[in-house]
Amino acid sequence: MKLTEQQIESYEREGFLVLEQEFSESELAVFKAEAQQMAGNNAPGTIMEKNGKTVRGLHGCHLQSETFAGLVRDARMAGPAKALLNCPIYVHQFKINTKQPFTGDAWPWHQDFIFWKKEDGIEKPNLVNVCLFLDDVNEFNGPLTFIVGSHRGRLIDVPAREDKSNAYKDSPDWVNNLTADLKYSLPNELVQALAHDKPLVAPKAKKGSVMFFHPNLVHGSTHNISPFGRSLLLVTYNDIDNRPSKPRELARPRFLSSDDFELV
Repeated sequence: MKLTEQQIESYEREGFLVLEQEFSESELAVFKAEAQQMAGNNAPGTIMEKNGKTVRGLHGCHLQSETFAGLVRDARMAGPAKALLNCPIYVHQFKINTKQPFTGDAWPWHQDFIFWKKEDGIEKPNLVNVCLFLDDVNEFNGPLTFIVGSHRGRLIDVPAREDKSNAYKDSPDWVNNLTADLKYSLPNELVQALAHDKPLVAPKAKKGSVMFFHPNLVHGSTHNISPFGRSLLLVTYNDIDNRPSKPRELARPRFLSSDDFELV
């Protein structure tokens, strides 16, 4: 699958790109069934919402499932990622973020790259997030909201949040990167300043669509107050020459920071 020059230019200018309905209903049914089974088995890398009952995210699924291991090599996912990064790539991270009807919690405003730089020792933002919509994403079920073009500024170095909510007080430290109380969330006044100069957009699309977005693009999402689920499957591809520098014994679990550098 090849991107046009116009699509690449649009991504570089705005920080994201949406390709409509690349995957079929039957393919999505397989992915959702696989994810449901993993969630039911409490697979490693499963994160719950604060209520302790609702799954918030599944991580490292491609390490546990042949279906997802094949998906990260699919030309509809990896092909455009190679074109956008213009280099050989491997999978740094795989996750499925869910927002269940009525209970899906928010994601505060943040940039993704700061987590990979601070927590994993990745030096450059030469990565791309590839997001497969497992459900229709609409204005009601907590879509990702971007500050358009905010990836073209510097990495915003915010202090780490060290405290945990009571719901996660007995969890490992890395859990703070995956909850509604993000370790590196952006202060409201900074977001307000960015939004004064740049537009906000919440891309909406039918399930099966694929969205690519830059790791420094400022984004967040609201609670899902609707009766409609919103599940996003996200693969983060990294430049093979941009591998994490943190020693394995000090690194986050493999389902968050891969040490498998096989090219896709």
